[in-house]
Order: sequence, then structure tokens, then C-alpha cells
Amino acid sequence: MIDRQRKVRDAYQRLFKTQGESAKIVLKDLHFFCFADRPTFDPRSQRESDYNEGKRRVWLRLQGFLRMTDDQLAKIAEREVAYE
Repeated sequence: MIDRQRKVRDAYQRLFKTQGESAKIVLKDLHFFCFADRPTFDPRSQRESDYNEGKRRVWLRLQGFLRMTDDQLAKIAEREVAYE
């Protein structure tokens, strides 16, 4: 399991940390689109709030992979083994 997670993490990091200006543009767009720094609440619709929260989860996943260390990866793998 840890090998698959490491491959995914490494792919995120290669894609977004080494692609220069294009990566910066995409990350900036996703930052806005995924509600990275603003509330997901929509006073008109709980459904829209839930939808927006789903977008935020995408951002959090992306950021998690970009910042994940080998030690953090190992801890996640240990927890997953414990649940199997």
C-alpha cells in the first residue's frame, strides 16, 4: 500500500512543483475554484454548500500530497493496515 501512495505523492509533487509557471497558474485557479481560503457556505442552498465543501476537499487532498513527507506517508500506511 505504501508503494502506491508514494507513487501518487511523488506524481503530485513532480507535476506541481516542477512545472514552473504553468503549475503556478493551475494552482492559483484551483485555489480559487476549490474555496481554499474562503467559506464554502452558501446561504441560499445547503446543497450548494455541500457541493462547495466537496471542492474544498479536492484542494486539501492536493495540498496534502504536495506537503507530505516520507514519515507522514509511513504513518498513513500504518493506519490503513490497522483498518484492514
